[in-house]
Amino acid sequence: MFPYRSVTDAIDTFPTAAPAVGIRPAGGCAEIYASFGLSDLLSGAVCANRKQINRDIYEAKPRSGEENGRT
Repeated sequence: MFPYRSVTDAIDTFPTAAPAVGIRPAGGCAEIYASFGLSDLLSGAVCANRKQINRDIYEAKPRSGEENGRT
C-alpha cells in the first residue's frame, strides 16, 4: 500500500514550497495544484514547508549538501 491517499497528499509533504506543484491534463487544458501557491516558484524563492520542516531542519539542509561535496 502506498503511504499517500493521493498525489495531492504527496505534494503537500514536499519539504519546500516552490516545487510543491502538480500539473495534469484536464479536458484540453491543464489543471494546476499548488497548495502553497505559485509565488515562490515564479520568484525563485526557496521557503520551507512549515507543515513538515522546522527551522533547524531547514537550516541544516544546505550544510548537509556541503558536507557531502555538493554545492
